[in-house]
Formats: sequence, structure tokens, C-alpha cells
Amino acid sequence: MIKFFLWLVTLLAACGLAAAAWMGAVQPVVITERTDGPFLLVYRELGNVDLKKIDDITTELDKLLRDAGVEQRRQVGVFFPDDRVEIGLSVAGVTKERLEALTGKPKIREIAAQRYMVTRFPYRNRASYLVGLIKIAPALKKYGEAHGYRKSETLLVHDPSGIICMQAVVKGN
Repeated sequence: MIKFFLWLVTLLAACGLAAAAWMGAVQPVVITERTDGPFLLVYRELGNVDLKKIDDITTELDKLLRDAGVEQRRQVGVFFPDDRVEIGLSVAGVTKERLEALTGKPKIREIAAQRYMVTRFPYRNRASYLVGLIKIAPALKKYGEAHGYRKSETLLVHDPSGIICMQAVVKGN
């Protein structure tokens, strides 16, 4: 009975490690710097991070944009140091004036081109965002501190290649 229990615990631990590896938890965080943007963001503000609300907002905005014929769109979350959150979609191939005419009046703003610390993380399922942030946030903080950067807004962009995490480079502590 004890052998069976030990075998079962070992099997569960191996499955847990395999799942963590598949989710990207054991891959190294590689940070590069690059200039990116501008981004045209169609969004709603969110008081706190609530996965259900994030899904509701992105589903609503995605349908609104798809119905309006906007083809180039990517899910984006903007997380600010003061805990504000903007959830929406980055769009291309459409004017700001056309977006302002949408029903439902989503908020619209342009995020200017700027320099970012950038890293990628695999997307496997919704939990990928949580696993990614647990790994990426400390690595970005350490990298930023080593280069004399202040904490600034972080963009999480859902891309076909996975999750792209970009934190704006702001000099000075």
C-alpha cells in the first residue's frame, strides 16, 4: 500500500511538472528592448483584474469591431502601476473617426510609439496569463532596476505566437 501511495505521489508530481513545463513555467525569461507602436486601442476600464470581466469585455469589443468590419485586431491588456487596468483590442487598418462612430461607445486612445522592455510567453489557455505574470513581473522588475528604469505601464498582447509582454522604458527612479 505504501509503495502504491509513493508511486501515485510520484506520478502526480511528474504530471504537475510536465504541465508546468508545457505552460512555460520552466522556460527562461528573455528580455529585449525595442521601439514599438503606435497602437490604436479600443477598450474599457476595469477596476480590478477579474478574468470573467476580462472575457466579457474582450468578447463584447471583439464582436463590436468584427461587426463593424474591423479585421486587424489583437487582444490587449494595459496594466498601470497604480492598479488601473484597460482591457480591449489593438486595431489597425481603421481610422480613429470610424471607431468613434461605433455603437456602445467604447473608449479609444492611441498609445504612442515608444521603447519597451519585451518578453514573450507561450499561450496554452487562460491560465497562461497568470503563470506568465508570476514569472515575467519579477524579471521585468529586476531588469528595469538594473538599467535604472521606473515602473511603468505594462501591455500584454495576445498574439498568434503567444503572449507578448511589453513594459514601457521610463528612465529614472
